Amino acid sequence: MVPQSRHEGEAASPDYERIGFMDRLLEPRQRLSAEISSLLSELEKIFEEEPTTHAMAKWRRHGMDLCALARSAARSKHFEAAWTFLLGASRSVVPLLGDEEKGAMVVRLRNQASKVEGWRRTAMDELLAPELPSEAALMEALVQADAASTNKLRALRSRRHELYWLLAIMIVSVASIVALFATSGSSGLGVVAFGNVPLVATSLAFGVIGACLSAAQRISRRPKAPVPDERALAVASLIRIPIGAGGALVVFTAAQAGLVESSPAAVLLGAFASGFSERYILRFVEDAETPEVAPPTRTPP
Repeated sequence: MVPQSRHEGEAASPDYERIGFMDRLLEPRQRLSAEISSLLSELEKIFEEEPTTHAMAKWRRHGMDLCALARSAARSKHFEAAWTFLLGASRSVVPLLGDEEKGAMVVRLRNQASKVEGWRRTAMDELLAPELPSEAALMEALVQADAASTNKLRALRSRRHELYWLLAIMIVSVASIVALFATSGSSGLGVVAFGNVPLVATSLAFGVIGACLSAAQRISRRPKAPVPDERALAVASLIRIPIGAGGALVVFTAAQAGLVESSPAAVLLGAFASGFSERYILRFVEDAETPEVAPPTRTPP
């Protein structure tokens, strides 16, 4: 929400709140359009009924310019850029607020600072330490609060996209298995041999499905991380999928060599298990690549 106008005779807005990141996550277009229109209306009302100084006119023009950029970005479907412009425009309203409205904002920001982690929380605590911080301190505290909220949104979006990709790959794999069974029939899965292309392809698909399930399970248990790390971890999850297919191929080769059970059902189960256990394959490779460091020799005193 944007702050209520501070016209004479009107009470200050004690329930002033910033735009919540969940609102941006659930209703990007509707919420964005409403916030832009509300902020523009507020800027116009303030200057229609109150005396205008040069500084106030400057901040009003700055806010309206950023609202125009936000609306343009929204029309181009660049919603993240649009929210960035809109948050900047809403910060430009701070110099136009009365003391009571600024005091209400300080209370809200102090409560929000308790939910922020790391150096941003330290910065917000220091900026909001005075009973009534300066306008510059309030705007900087809002910058840090908005940045924390935006980073949380980006991390959630990264995980959501990661799950979408895994779901899409699983759907394609299941559809491939159904198509192979439909075209080959039960007789096409009778012999474990590399010449039996339907069984080889089905085994690879089972390995891919196992790797996707393993990666999806890991996402739900993964602790919070900075946005760049979240994006790197998303790429790592996709890399694990061909590793799962490779594990399924190893199981198929072992079955053909007679090292494990060579029935088609056992091969498919082993392919799925190898795909789901791709994390252990990576650990084995990492342990094999780690050089052994000899303990330091102690010299006598």
